[in-house]
Amino acid sequence: MSFHWNQEQIFLFHEGRYFQAYEAFGAHAAPEGIRFCIWVPDAKFVAVSGDFSEWNEEGVSMKLIAPESEIWEIIVPNAKIGDRYKYLIETSAGKRIWKMDPYGREAEIPPETASIVSEFSLAPVSSASRQVKQKRAGNQIQPMNIYEVHIGSWRENCNSYQALSKSLPGYLVEHGYTHVEFMPVMYHPFGGSWGYQITCFYAPAAQWGNPQELRGLVEACHHVGLGVIFDWVPGHFCQNEEGLNEFNGREVYEAEEHPLWGTKRFQLMRPEVQSFLISNAAFWFAFYDIDGIRVDGVASMLQPEEDYDPVAVEFFRTLNRMLFKRFPYAIVAAEDSTAFPKVTTPVYHGGLGFNYKWNMGWMNDALQYFSLSDREKTEAHHQLTFSMVYAFNESFVLPFSHDEVVHGKKTLLDKMVGKYDDKFDKLRILYLYMMTHPGKKLSFMGNELAPFLEWRYDESLEWKMLEYDAHRSFYRYLHDLNHFYLKEKSLWEQDQSWDGFRWIDANNQKQSIFVYQRIAKETKDYSMIVINAKEENQLEFRMGVPERAKYRLVFSSNLHARGLQQSIKKTMQATPVPWQSQPYSIVLRLPGYTGLIIKPIRKRRRKDD
Repeated sequence: MSFHWNQEQIFLFHEGRYFQAYEAFGAHAAPEGIRFCIWVPDAKFVAVSGDFSEWNEEGVSMKLIAPESEIWEIIVPNAKIGDRYKYLIETSAGKRIWKMDPYGREAEIPPETASIVSEFSLAPVSSASRQVKQKRAGNQIQPMNIYEVHIGSWRENCNSYQALSKSLPGYLVEHGYTHVEFMPVMYHPFGGSWGYQITCFYAPAAQWGNPQELRGLVEACHHVGLGVIFDWVPGHFCQNEEGLNEFNGREVYEAEEHPLWGTKRFQLMRPEVQSFLISNAAFWFAFYDIDGIRVDGVASMLQPEEDYDPVAVEFFRTLNRMLFKRFPYAIVAAEDSTAFPKVTTPVYHGGLGFNYKWNMGWMNDALQYFSLSDREKTEAHHQLTFSMVYAFNESFVLPFSHDEVVHGKKTLLDKMVGKYDDKFDKLRILYLYMMTHPGKKLSFMGNELAPFLEWRYDESLEWKMLEYDAHRSFYRYLHDLNHFYLKEKSLWEQDQSWDGFRWIDANNQKQSIFVYQRIAKETKDYSMIVINAKEENQLEFRMGVPERAKYRLVFSSNLHARGLQQSIKKTMQATPVPWQSQPYSIVLRLPGYTGLIIKPIRKRRRKDD
């Protein structure tokens, strides 16, 4: 069906409130040919040129849809699906420049830079997608274990949408993940930006395949029950001349240069830019059937050094109001390191309206603590306990993301100090601590291999590490830990309140031992966690427990590790010896560099009871 502008749509676009702008702008099939539409303020002349005009330097002249509208449109009868094209803009200074389509849904493989008239359009939602959304919709009382993926470097011969759709979904289900998060799939000219310096926000990265193949990857994930999250980058864009940069010869989409990344910040003061960005978020949900977005660089947009940017604050509120109205099942996670309050509080309660926030403070504290020597840990004990001061202020995701294994930061394994075997012991404890701490989980691809070399965007992960015993045992350990987390309700049913967590001993800094309880909604269903972060063995460690019951060891960080699992008693009887503010206690052998999960043994009811 051909699109026809009306006055309300024009008004809403210029007010920053037209959130389906992708329906109007870009290249669309019409009964008479291909309809091209673009917003270019303050231009003398706008044309479209491409395969259909033999790239004539005059192109096909476009017309304003209404005086003062700044919106140019033309139907080109001989243009067709698959044609390459660009816009030719004559600036107010008389210079002619060529630009890719800001709303283009497909583009050439870099370094080529033309947009492509795409046949990609809305498709019916599959039954597999509906099932994923029904299971996940608005439901935060569930396990969430996210696997973060860079499409171009997961595995050799799997660096495309199509190849990944055949191998990645099954791998993730087998290894206990519930969601996959893809680093930006939007069109970017430089692979070294990892997708975060985007040229075309509506087109997928062409080096990995076409739009249909990307949607096929999403569908393949849905088919096995995985939720799909895309990284989304509204904070800045690439300065390449063919893109949004100085779109009419002067600043249109941009504000100032981003001080960290050499990109341009979006000019959120301009309402048409808000229409562009918020429509873009909706586009990926509507056209690619994704389940969520992780919003990159929220802190850099809020600019806390300037007492928070009120325009950015209102932008996020508008974004989240729109998304949850149209896509109530959505996951909208903020990558935010600021102390801005109520990031995950609904807008109608005065919040920013996200439903998850990355817990950057927890991540930094945990990684720093586990990189310390045993002597240093005594003074840094608070780094593993402080996160509980604010753990329920927001709905958190605990991330070990790509940012922690690049640029000389070392891999997770290599951050651990000590001898070769000690590094693996500590990494196992780190992950057990993560999985038993309140909050949803995210781990970057390849962490399961425990590599020593940092991630490289242009090479496959080091799957060869599985040829070595220590790496292979950690790989099996993380597989088992993931599956234990999925089935253990006490670790996720009450993630967002003190009802689900209780310190048993938070103050044993001398021994660097931490003891805490995780509790399911059914309060008799709980887990006791004890972590010994030092090398010293505790041959008779007394630990407080809430009831006089027999307790069973259900998980150990020493699983698969050097036979130490067999040295720990499998059951322990509580005695009426008060300890650590608990009425009862158990005694266990606690090896050095070990984390244990212990549960009370419950008698099963007979069917005829």
